[in-house]
Amino acid sequence: PAGDASLARSHAARCARALGRLRERLGSPTLPVVLGELGYFLDQRDGRFAHAATVNAGTVAAPERLPAAACVSAHGLEHKGDRLHFSTASQHELGRRYALAYLRLVRPKSEAGEITAEAPFAFPTHACGAE
Repeated sequence: PAGDASLARSHAARCARALGRLRERLGSPTLPVVLGELGYFLDQRDGRFAHAATVNAGTVAAPERLPAAACVSAHGLEHKGDRLHFSTASQHELGRRYALAYLRLVRPKSEAGEITAEAPFAFPTHACGAE
């Protein structure tokens, strides 16, 4: 439906506003925020996920709108057999990626160089997710 496409396109802006309000209420305008991509395995032929690529692109771009924000890649992560949820091993890896992104945000720049590179961002834009 057209409404879903509109919501998907506005997701990044709405997310940035919500996180801005949260930071304001907490009295911490530069509170570090780490976002994560959707699983690349989502079946975009399923109507529930038809706009996943748009939402994901907004999530990846969110740090451009938010100070002290980062996004982690879901590249190479697997599902637990349902093409919806990350497997246990992938959850652990995603947690590692979140931790590294957080450390990059909070460590002084002189120490940040010690943190290893992240996985690439490569969410599928075709009709089905990676197998």
